[in-house]
Amino acid sequence: MLRLMAIKNDADVTLRVEGELVADWVALMEEECQRLRTTSKTLFLDLSGVTYVDVHAVQRLRALASAGVALVRCPPLIRLMLADD
Repeated sequence: MLRLMAIKNDADVTLRVEGELVADWVALMEEECQRLRTTSKTLFLDLSGVTYVDVHAVQRLRALASAGVALVRCPPLIRLMLADD
């Protein structure tokens, strides 16, 4: 299960992600990121509520970060997975 919650202010938006980031949920998160990026200058992706990521999710999170999405409040294990080459 995955929960996405957008928190907006004047200049930017934070998308809080909670639950497991796997399979079809990754595509859902990406679609929401794309939608929110059209309405704000900066998108922060708050990963503090993520309990599990699969390999595909790690790849997509790296791609989002490369595209300018700021990954914040990332749990240590996920941060390590994102840094691992």
